Amino acid sequence: QGDGGFLDGEDQPVAVEPDDEVKSVPMSLWSPAQRRSNAGFYYLVAETLALRGDTGGALPLYETAYNLDPNPFLGGKTIAARVGLGETDKALLEARKMALLYPNSSELHYLYGQILLRQRRIDQGVAELEKALG
Repeated sequence: QGDGGFLDGEDQPVAVEPDDEVKSVPMSLWSPAQRRSNAGFYYLVAETLALRGDTGGALPLYETAYNLDPNPFLGGKTIAARVGLGETDKALLEARKMALLYPNSSELHYLYGQILLRQRRIDQGVAELEKALG
């Protein structure tokens, strides 16, 4: 029997019941450094899952990392995970938004161009690849 703390007498975690009240600090009160730090954690866990072949498990973690610290690198990871899952239409829409949001990101233009080429939209795909080179 646990004593109400995190560990019981045998140093095993005590189960948290669904009805237990969990108190946390709302993300809106986190400092930018806290947000970046947590984004880094989610990114590393997502990368581990992706490397193990669990792209479906990695995608929501990439998304969480991007929501905590929006940047073109994490946005690209989210798009690439969608492509890996076969969610090409969602990936295309997201890549278009990211390319507009981060016009100086050659990586996002390259990724967007690749997706367009896969959908046989050759002229648009080549235009995005040229932006990536430019």
